This record gives sequence, structure tokens and C-alpha cells, in this order.
Amino acid sequence: FTKYVGTLGAAKAGVIMLPERWENNQGALSISNLYVDHMKAAFTFITHIEGKPATVHSKKVSGTLKAATKKGKR
Repeated sequence: FTKYVGTLGAAKAGVIMLPERWENNQGALSISNLYVDHMKAAFTFITHIEGKPATVHSKKVSGTLKAATKKGKR
């Protein structure tokens, strides 16, 4: 992400990985709503994770963590 938006952009985006929300190769991160599209674009540059081929994509975007964790609601 930092390579894509730069150090200042990454600082403004305020990306926070939420380790307590990661399970079964899915998880959550917190980011400023102004940088959501930047993050989605940065995902396309991830081709490997820990040396293994990988694809990363956004499954859901929410304004709050509470809304993001509700099952079956859209």
C-alpha cells in the first residue's frame, strides 16, 4: 500500500490491520473512507504471500466494524 500511495498517503489513510478479526484466510482492516478505493487498487499488486501465489480482494466494505461483522445483512 505504501509503495502505491506513498508514505504520506499511507499515513493519511490510517491503515490498521485487525488481527483479532482474522480467521480462515479472511480478515478485516480499518482505513479512512477516503482511501478505500486506493486500498482495493493496491490489492491487485499482491501476487504472493509468504512465497505462495495469492489473490487478495475486498469482500465487503462497511462504515463500522459492527456492521461489517453482521452475517447475512447487506
